[in-house]
Parts: sequence; C-alpha cells; structure tokens
Amino acid sequence: MAESEVVSKHIEEQVTEIKDIMDVDQNDAAMPQDEEHEDVFGDADDATDDELMCEPCEERDSKALTDTMKPSPSEVASHNRTHNPYRSWCSVCVRAKGKEAPHFRRKKRTKGGLPKWGMDYATLGEAEDEKDCITILVQKDEVSGALFGDRCQVKGPKDEWMGRRVLRNIESTGRRDIAVVTDGEPALVAAQVKLIDGRAGRTMPLNPPAYNPETNGVIEKGVQDFSGQLRALKIALEGRIGEKLHMHDAIMEWMIPHAGFIITRFQVGHDGKTPWERLVGKPWSRPIIEFGEQVLGKMARARQSRRPGGPKRKMMARWVEGTWVGQVPRTGEHILITKGDRAVRVRTAKRVPEDERWRADVIRSITATPRTPTRNGEDSEIKAPRAGDEAGERRPPADQRDREPAVVPQPEV
Repeated sequence: MAESEVVSKHIEEQVTEIKDIMDVDQNDAAMPQDEEHEDVFGDADDATDDELMCEPCEERDSKALTDTMKPSPSEVASHNRTHNPYRSWCSVCVRAKGKEAPHFRRKKRTKGGLPKWGMDYATLGEAEDEKDCITILVQKDEVSGALFGDRCQVKGPKDEWMGRRVLRNIESTGRRDIAVVTDGEPALVAAQVKLIDGRAGRTMPLNPPAYNPETNGVIEKGVQDFSGQLRALKIALEGRIGEKLHMHDAIMEWMIPHAGFIITRFQVGHDGKTPWERLVGKPWSRPIIEFGEQVLGKMARARQSRRPGGPKRKMMARWVEGTWVGQVPRTGEHILITKGDRAVRVRTAKRVPEDERWRADVIRSITATPRTPTRNGEDSEIKAPRAGDEAGERRPPADQRDREPAVVPQPEV
C-alpha cells in the first residue's frame, strides 16, 4: 500500500472517532422533559416568542477622557531632568504647560437642534483711549453664516433701537425658533433676556462656561471677519477722499452695517456659496456701488394733485445727488445721503464722472445716521423721496400745508 493511502486512511479513522465522541456528548446533554415540570412557568404552548423575549434598550455612547499611562521608571527619571517635551502623565508639565480642551468644529448640525444666533460686543478704535473707540453689537446666524452689526449707544437692554434692530435682523433670515448664544458679560446677558422677551417664536438662551469665551467660537470668528471687512472699507474710503476718518464720524455708522451686508452677500464659503445663497437659494443680483461714492438717484414719481386744475409739477427735478452708503437688505434699494443731510432710498442710481465721485467735504458734512436718518430726527425710517421734494426733503404733512381757499360757486342771478 502506498504511503499516501496509509496517511489518508489514518486521517479518516481519526475523524470518525471524533464524530462518535461528539454524538455521545450531545446525547448526554439532552435531558428528557419531565411532565411534572411542563407547567411550572405557565402554559408554554400559549406563550409566544415575542412575549418571552425582552428587547434590549438603546444605549447612548458616552465620551471618556483619555487615560494617563505612566511609562517605565527610567523614562520618568529621564523626563524629569528636562520636562521637555510636554507629557500628559507628568504633573509638572500639566500645571506648567497644560492647555484647555480643544474646541472642535462640528461638520453638520445635529438634526432637531435649534439654529444658533450668536451675539457679542466688539470695541473698535485706533487709539488706546476708550473715548476714541466705539462699541458694535455683532450678530451671526450660525447656519447660513450671515453677519450683522450696528453701533451701540449703550450696552445692555436700555438701547431700545438696538433691540428692534436685532429683532429685524433675525426676521430677515426667516428664523422663528432659535437659540441665542452670548458670553457671560452681564450687559450682554441682560440684552439676551430682553431679546427673548420681545420674540414671539421659541427662543432658548445659551451661554458658555464662565471666563471661557472661546467656547462661543461661532461669534468669535464672526467678530474677526466683521472687524476685518470694516477696516478694509475705512481704509479704502480714506484713500479715495485723501483724509483720515475718525470712528465717531457719522459716515462710520453707515459703514458698520454695510460691512455685514458685504460679507453676507459676497463672501464665499467652503461649500461654494455665500450666506445669502444659503438663505434664499440664489445670489444677490442687485448692482452695488463703492461705499462713499457720489451718485445720482432717481426719485419716485410725484403725487398728482387731487384738486381740479392743480399743479402737475412736471418741471421738478427727477434725480437727486447723494452719497452712496449701502442698500436696503429687504428691497435692494440704494441708500443715499442727500445734500439736505437726509437719508433716502431710491431704486435706480447712476454714477457720475470719475472726477466728481469723491468729495471729502461732503463726507465730512454728513450728520444723518441709521438711528436718525433725517436732519431734524423726526423720522426713524429711511423714506423714498418723490419728485418735487426739494433736495429730497420731506414735504410737510397734509394738515400743515398752505391751502388755497375753496371757491364756493355762486348761483346765477
């Protein structure tokens, strides 16, 4: 018999022997069911598998801190001579060089969570003296990245105009239910509470741990972007007019919201979209003009006189000269500061020859601000002037206008 056949026969015998042993073990393990024990736990025939099975509960994984593992004694002794590089198992290194836990940026927001609306105060100026600085309330919509900003007269909830402005900014993004995120500054927390009271939608307050503003990374990055854009606009206008601008100049109060306007509509993110495109699904299509440029604005058509034979006012100027300071976010209308020192909004604007576009004296003479767009401060909203309103000035109310006496028809004799 060949050697290979002997080996194969030997292997088959071993396999058969192992199978016989396994059959014996299984027969020993099988216990015959005793009739006396059939109904110990009830009627087994009536119970279903679903009733006897306990479904496992869902478990939520918890995060754990990294374990600190000590090396060998010789490595510890070698490290103690220099304490370099940093080692997490060395108490001296931790006390001397330990850092805060990193702030990781989530790739996407958890489903079901409220969109965050961040707010923070930014104090900006070119001098160390606080009198030469201004305070700006910067706001950011975390989901879209839209930025807003306006100058504050006073921190906290006492600035009612700022409160209305924030509510309008939130409304412009279409958010109803939001989470308002601020740091622990008392004035900002008070403004947060006032904002929550003034909203109809669900509003949840969120605040980072005490003395750790870096946790609110969304608005911190927004303040950086906002400050950089505002600084660029200021330097550009100073170069155009050949004069230095101060933070307390009225023109700066128009420049502040315009900085957020530009970032929201023209700053492209990693997804290839601007914040405005994330909000409405399409890019901003209205033409834009360089901030501070002198332009001509087309006034709305004049109201026709209701009196028979009244003046038609057809010889009145249809265009008004003004300084371009931005656009109305909701309508896209141009905002101009006219020679009468009044802020007006027009649908159509035209540029003037290049040698007439930049005038330092006009920029310096501006006193109207977003808070008081008229020279006398009577109006708080920017109006659309009509042809015939001299230099864009508002016409007096109907009950204050000089009217001609009514002509009463006389009966024929």
